[in-house]
Amino acid sequence: MNLVIIQHELKEFYQRWKTKANGHNSGSLEDYFDSFFTFFVIYNRIYTVVTVILAEQGELEILKEKGKIKKKEKIDDNKAAKVCVAHFLREELNEIIAENQSQIDEFIFIIKERLFNMSIGCCT
Repeated sequence: MNLVIIQHELKEFYQRWKTKANGHNSGSLEDYFDSFFTFFVIYNRIYTVVTVILAEQGELEILKEKGKIKKKEKIDDNKAAKVCVAHFLREELNEIIAENQSQIDEFIFIIKERLFNMSIGCCT
């Protein structure tokens, strides 16, 4: 696969879906959920493309050698979303954190103060 084409297609996809996400701005609970799921679609596409890019660049072998991915394992969504994206963004990590520090601090506060609780288990 040609990485330039993959990255170009990803950029177009991102721009289309980002426009959709920006359309959910009324402040209603429904818009927050719609925005979340729109960004979820974007992130799914990003980690899929990132995994292809890393494979083409031979970077997946490095992750396997470091023990981040099991040598004979097929890369599942969990590994792609966490390990592959983190590896791909490793050089920009400090910049990403700096640009998003206020939101990160808000999330830390919400978690520490237990202001948001969600039960994932089944209830009767």
